[in-house]
Amino acid sequence: IPDIVRKAVNADLREFPRYDVRLAARLERGGQAIDVTVLDISEGGARIDIVDDVAVGDRVALTFPGMKAIAAEVARNRGDSFGLCFNPARLRLEELRDLVTSQKRAA
Repeated sequence: IPDIVRKAVNADLREFPRYDVRLAARLERGGQAIDVTVLDISEGGARIDIVDDVAVGDRVALTFPGMKAIAAEVARNRGDSFGLCFNPARLRLEELRDLVTSQKRAA
């Protein structure tokens, strides 16, 4: 039973698959913009490095070079990173593919 519980707690219940990346982006909140590193990404959200003066529940916009801003909400603070939930729109599959493949080309 303990193994079953441990596996259930650690299961990835996200709606969309995530891709590990290291992408530069801009995070905007309250008229201020800051450079961030995106650590993983999916159609529905992203994980970014920790930045000052941002908290769970904050409405933000994430912008990648050459793309329009994506509205998001800070959904969680893991201590070493923030989880963003794209809302109201999700990242289009083509946009996600372009970001992930550009990361692979740069590596």
